[in-house]
Amino acid sequence: MDLSHLGAPIGPMVRVHGGFANRMYRLDTDQGSFAVKELNLLDRRWTYRAEDVFRFERAAFAAGIPMPEPISASHDTLVHRWVEGEKVPEAPVSPAYAFEVGEILARIHALDVAWTGVSIEDPTARDWPELAARATRPDSRGPANSPPGSRRSSRSPSSSTPASDQAPSS
Repeated sequence: MDLSHLGAPIGPMVRVHGGFANRMYRLDTDQGSFAVKELNLLDRRWTYRAEDVFRFERAAFAAGIPMPEPISASHDTLVHRWVEGEKVPEAPVSPAYAFEVGEILARIHALDVAWTGVSIEDPTARDWPELAARATRPDSRGPANSPPGSRRSSRSPSSSTPASDQAPSS
């Protein structure tokens, strides 16, 4: 991953723990601090191109959605300007806080950004019976039969879930 466009590093890239599906790092450079998200391409929760997600995030940022500024993207990395934050408590939030989050979500859903709607691959199966069926098919290249780093799915195009039923996640 080439991050030279972010400036000269001041220190090493530091792993930030707590993410669910991807690896996150903090990179401090002479141009500022950045959050570098290395996308997990083997166990994906969404199947959209990082470049499309980046384009959507740029539109949201330009529309004033409160979020870290999207800086760049590649097929396996998203980079945002680093923003200090705090974890939201697991206890129920106040009605005012919930209302604020709802307003932000409404603004995101109102963005007029063309989406290709084209998935780059079939989504990862999310239930045990489907995983078992895929793994035992003779033509399967499921986890037990796939070479390391393989992203090929054995599902046929006719059995794929429509992209409109999927949502990107962080």
